[in-house]
Amino acid sequence: MARLPAWMVLVLLSACSKVSDTSEALPEPACQAPTPLGAGSGLVRCADGSVNRESAGTCTPEVVGPSCQGNETVQNCTSDAECSAHAYGRCLSGMQGGGGQASSCDCSYSCATDADCESGQACLCAGAATGIEGARCAPASCFSNADCASGECSVSTCNDLAGLACRSAADTCRVDAECAAPGETCDLGWTAGTGTSKWACRSYFDCVVIY
Repeated sequence: MARLPAWMVLVLLSACSKVSDTSEALPEPACQAPTPLGAGSGLVRCADGSVNRESAGTCTPEVVGPSCQGNETVQNCTSDAECSAHAYGRCLSGMQGGGGQASSCDCSYSCATDADCESGQACLCAGAATGIEGARCAPASCFSNADCASGECSVSTCNDLAGLACRSAADTCRVDAECAAPGETCDLGWTAGTGTSKWACRSYFDCVVIY
């Protein structure tokens, strides 16, 4: 068997070394040490506190809140039986108008799986974000990490609402702790002049839920 010239051996060794160096330089996933967030929810919490949806899960359907008392100013429903437009409906008592000017009764719905939600929505389990006390259908432009080029389908909050969207290299923050200005939180919002969205430190009125 013929032996390779010494110069060719050096070239081959050099090429192998470059391939090895390239693989060692691959970036680590942004979500480090993911831990399950509730049994079967499909959600994981990353070490930095952000929450991703690894896969569709199954939630415990529950609508949290006080039942309608019948003496509210506005009564869009009076009993749970009237809340049948979707699954797991309840007639809850609450306040209308942002400033709490009028009491009202309104239907609120929960979910167990994505199948209970409308197109373009996902069933987010309780605890997916601050203020999410019961499972609810939420706007979603992704449904699992596999849907995103970044490998991260993340939960974004907007005031007391939440939704799912892909992380991207355009994001300028991952968690609220990175926001220095008083009252700002790290939320998904529209990028001015581009028509695209990204996570950034935003004020209360500058986030979005419909992606």
